[in-house]
Amino acid sequence: MMRSAKLVRLVPALAFAALLAACQTLGTDRLIASAAPSEMPQAVAEAIAADLVEQFGKDVGPATGTIVLPADGSPFRAALEASLRAKGYAIGSGGEGRAVPIAFVVDRADGEVMARLSTEALDLTRTYRETATGAQPSSPVSVNRRDRGEG
Repeated sequence: MMRSAKLVRLVPALAFAALLAACQTLGTDRLIASAAPSEMPQAVAEAIAADLVEQFGKDVGPATGTIVLPADGSPFRAALEASLRAKGYAIGSGGEGRAVPIAFVVDRADGEVMARLSTEALDLTRTYRETATGAQPSSPVSVNRRDRGEG
């Protein structure tokens, strides 16, 4: 019961933080700056990346264009690239064809991991609970679709 009460307070705060972050730091490609902890266990990164890519595939198919990921060297970025490739997405620098830049933010707080995957037209946000073998979703996925002309 205590854990449920914490989650009830955590979810609105995370949603507010995500909305606030979306409004404050947009780069030249209109996406937030990517960030993920470098000390994240590989199994956790892989589980979260696989889940987000599964959700991403429901809205953005592999034939959409070449996915462009930031080069941050984090375990999450590597896991995200591997998950995208496994689902048939082309990964590159955006030099050829239509580029689809993706940004991500992964943050830990109070035993939970909040992950956000963003494109110019879509944000996916979800919280996870770390387990001994990876991570499990601890909230529904939040999907925010927007017109590309919004700012």
